[in-house]
Amino acid sequence: MLLDTMCNAFGGIILLAVLVTLLTSKEKQIESNASSDSQELAQRRLALGQTNLQKSLQLAASLQAKAGAEDWKQQVALLKARKEVQDTLLEVREAAARTSKEIDESGAIDPQLV
Repeated sequence: MLLDTMCNAFGGIILLAVLVTLLTSKEKQIESNASSDSQELAQRRLALGQTNLQKSLQLAASLQAKAGAEDWKQQVALLKARKEVQDTLLEVREAAARTSKEIDESGAIDPQLV
């Protein structure tokens, strides 16, 4: 009877409809599994994000407390002073280099001045 159904045109249409139904039901199962996996993945990402947020807030509070401490303020002031001294030293070196270059140039023009 199955062979007779497959041999005529109407039987072929029915057979194709059954195959299409079976294939689409498998795809729906795969999609539902994938959507449940993606929901689980989203929940994991959300939990990880919340954990990272809590750690960041704790670190920010810790850094804020350290920044308010007197020894840190003193260290920051010392670092600023160090930077200013370095800038001044650089300016003095550049001025010395310019002066040396001017002396060399004037000596090249008139050797008796040197």
